[in-house]
Amino acid sequence: MASTSAAEDGAKVHYIANEGFLIEVGGKRLLHVGDAVLSQNSELFNDGVFEEVDLDVAFLEYFDWSEETRGILDRWMHVDRTVFMHLPTQADEIEDISKRLELTFPNKVIFDTPLQIKEF
Repeated sequence: MASTSAAEDGAKVHYIANEGFLIEVGGKRLLHVGDAVLSQNSELFNDGVFEEVDLDVAFLEYFDWSEETRGILDRWMHVDRTVFMHLPTQADEIEDISKRLELTFPNKVIFDTPLQIKEF
């Protein structure tokens, strides 16, 4: 497991250190960005940590669906599935978000009920 510090939603707050984790377990490689937004932490990709990493799953904030974030994933990581986290609780909002994410992230995974299980 490797860890790196990242800003939450672009805010560099001196008393908060968000950690992103690159985890390998059972032959699977996962990236969990915590509360960070990839497009607002581009400096993380300039130090060689992510030199074209193959990932089975990337966990991103649900609001981090920009073309810039998609470009970061395409340039630095080859991701099989992108799981979007911290969704609102209302079903209609989740459905709307899922439709929007489909445009940029066709490999998206949405967990829309508590303790839902998906296998891949």
